[in-house]
This record gives sequence, structure tokens and C-alpha cells, in this order.
Amino acid sequence: MAISDIVLTRPLRPRLAEIMGPWTGCIAGALPEAVCRAAFLAAGFQDVDIEPTKVLNRTDLESMASQLDPALIPSDIEVAAAIDELDGVVTSAFIRANKPS
Repeated sequence: MAISDIVLTRPLRPRLAEIMGPWTGCIAGALPEAVCRAAFLAAGFQDVDIEPTKVLNRTDLESMASQLDPALIPSDIEVAAAIDELDGVVTSAFIRANKPS
């Protein structure tokens, strides 16, 4: 099996994950790599490989943030701090695994 999805290099703190929905739902619902790998293993897959194809960096995140409607950003969230926290955490990845017959 092979899929392409968004994964996280580490979990997001709950408040940051909560506000990601208006920004992009696929990031808000992304699983950390370890959780993704464990789910495939629990489903009977083997040789789970998560290959990052694009890691969102500061430049990517600043570009995305510049397109946000300021009214959608909660007053307790500082965009620059959120970008600091997200830098290098969000990746597009190919996820491949084998399931024995």
C-alpha cells in the first residue's frame, strides 16, 4: 500500500492544533509520524516507511500566514510564535507499507 498525506514530525500542542483548522484542515488533523506508523503496524502492516517529500519551513509558513484573514486568528495566538513552533514540523510524505498475505 502507498499513500501520500500530511504527517507531523512531533505532536502539536492542543491550542495550536485547534487553530490550524481555519488555516488548513489537513494540518490540524495530521498525525505525528510515530502515531501514523503505530496505526499501520496495529492494522497488520509491516515495513512501514514514511518518506518526507516536502517539509514546511519558515518561508512556506509565512507565505501561508500572509493569506489568512486576520479575523480568523484568535487574539491569544501570535502568528510569529506559531510559525516558530511549526517550522519543520509539518511534512508531506509518502507512506508505504506491506501487508503479508
